[in-house]
Amino acid sequence: MTAFDGKRFVVTGAASGIGDAVAERLLAAGAEVVSLDRNTPTAKVNRHVEVDLANPRSIDAALEQLDGPFDGLMNVAGSLAPRQPTWCWRSTVSPYAI
Repeated sequence: MTAFDGKRFVVTGAASGIGDAVAERLLAAGAEVVSLDRNTPTAKVNRHVEVDLANPRSIDAALEQLDGPFDGLMNVAGSLAPRQPTWCWRSTVSPYAI
């Protein structure tokens, strides 16, 4: 038994890169993982909710589908293009934070 057994986490950006690695590690440690991403994750998450984090309506719709409570949020969504204009990373971080 680990400290993550029975714990529930939401992982944004779980379909690739660091988000995928975070989801895999949480699952291996016994946690339940709900993925929030516009792409389908390769990790065997417990549940996947499709969301476009650049679209506030999509975020609201995704939140409606979450059945809390959760023990943590791993906010890992990001962009791979390093030379995008500032508005791109802001829209990925959260339209609510702008």
